[in-house]
Amino acid sequence: MKYRNSKFLLIELLILITLISFSTINATDNTTDTITTHENTQHTIDTQKNTNLIKTQQNQQTITNSKNENNIINNQTKEKIKTNITTLNKNKNTTKITKKKIQQQ
Repeated sequence: MKYRNSKFLLIELLILITLISFSTINATDNTTDTITTHENTQHTIDTQKNTNLIKTQQNQQTITNSKNENNIINNQTKEKIKTNITTLNKNKNTTKITKKKIQQQ
């Protein structure tokens, strides 16, 4: 009689240990899934932040390039204006000289 009870007790103990093992494995799987989900979410957030940062840097570069282009155009325009003024002054002097020559004749 004692032997049979011991045998059943051992079987029940084995079943209990098996159930606990399955519960532990399931809990570990759930924890792993949660960690993986968190890591994936964090990766997505980081990727979005990087994408936004890259877009911001590209926009800043575009603005800088545009400013540089405008500065180049402004400098070219200033040079053209200087050249035109110089040409006008030369023409003015030439006109004065021509007038003097005409008056001297």
